[in-house]
Amino acid sequence: MAEGLPQNKKEERLKEAGKKQLRWFEKRLFRFILLPIIILVLVAVGYFCYLFFTNENFNWLVKTSIQAQRLQRAMEQYEKQLKEDQYGGKTPEEAIQLFVDALKKGDLELASKYIVLENQEKYLKEMKDVQTRGMLPLMIRDFEKNRTCSRFSDSSFTCTIANEKDEAILFISLIQPLNSLWKIESY
Repeated sequence: MAEGLPQNKKEERLKEAGKKQLRWFEKRLFRFILLPIIILVLVAVGYFCYLFFTNENFNWLVKTSIQAQRLQRAMEQYEKQLKEDQYGGKTPEEAIQLFVDALKKGDLELASKYIVLENQEKYLKEMKDVQTRGMLPLMIRDFEKNRTCSRFSDSSFTCTIANEKDEAILFISLIQPLNSLWKIESY
């Protein structure tokens, strides 16, 4: 019966059969190959997200970011304080002398301002303790003794104070922060 059909109808049926086979193959291809691959990729991405966002990694990442922002703000604030700080000496020797002069006046708050910002509270507490024990005059006397000073770098200076036997009894470390004034770092 198909033989009796005109040539155009045979071609149409063949095209139609080919299209059906192609659609059948496309459905199978999507259903059995592409769909499982898509599902597998989605499951893998979901599992990765679950591990990353519920794990210590994500918490660490968030904490690190927050800490970095806080550190940046703290550094900016510290640099601002350094630039605005008006206390210190034009030379290391002047910084020590200003410190000693404030101690002689009994103005421990002023004396602490000749110490670097990060150590001011610590040394203020220490000086108050020395004053309470009645040893402030001895401290002043020690600072006024003969000093031997040497420069370590453009912004670092160290002085050694010796007793009558020429034994080192006190080391004073000075630095020159951003504002170009010398300050006592430690003693």
